[in-house]
Amino acid sequence: MPTVARADGISFVIHSNDHLPPHVHVKLSDGSECRINLVSGEFMDAAPAGMKKKIMKSYIENLEAIWATWEEYHPD
Repeated sequence: MPTVARADGISFVIHSNDHLPPHVHVKLSDGSECRINLVSGEFMDAAPAGMKKKIMKSYIENLEAIWATWEEYHPD
């Protein structure tokens, strides 16, 4: 389960044995989590209160690395 990026208390994690649709797990330093669909860019779960904009900003900044890691572990 590689962590793709970390910034401002936000970690983006790809699980090596995960399911479709392509998505990234977002883990916050307070222990809360959510997922983002890589195809649509939409949250698959409710974003933690007050964090949606901050998460999306960091997600966009790291999107290339997130996709590359998904494709590395899920080549099909």
